[in-house]
Amino acid sequence: MGRPAKEPGHYLWDALARGHRIGVIGSSDHESTHMSYAAVYASDVTRDGIFEGLKSRRTFAATDNIVVDFRIGDAFMGQEIDIAQPPQLEVRILGTGPVRQVDIVKDGRFIYTARPQRKDVTVSYTDLESRPGATSYYYARVI
Repeated sequence: MGRPAKEPGHYLWDALARGHRIGVIGSSDHESTHMSYAAVYASDVTRDGIFEGLKSRRTFAATDNIVVDFRIGDAFMGQEIDIAQPPQLEVRILGTGPVRQVDIVKDGRFIYTARPQRKDVTVSYTDLESRPGATSYYYARVI
């Protein structure tokens, strides 16, 4: 039997804080079919292409048929980069309806929130608090 889901120290943020590099996907089980999705950006629609996308962490989890494109400069989601200037983050979203909220998370903290109320959204944010040589992780949460 696994650990209870509410036990502290066993969430995604905890793994990322420990330095684990993780790509995130969603997956329905036999009781909730079509309730969550594993989205993978693949170089081609083959078994090898999909597994390469998973291994490269070009993934996101969703509970609807949305498209999310998250980048820092020219780097695509899942990539690790070294930069000398403040990172410029951009999230493009194509929702099934109006996107209520987009949060940017850095190192387990919400650092930016937008409430666009549109179906087709681009959110840009420059992290002016970033320090050269520091290691951080970022991700977007879309509601």
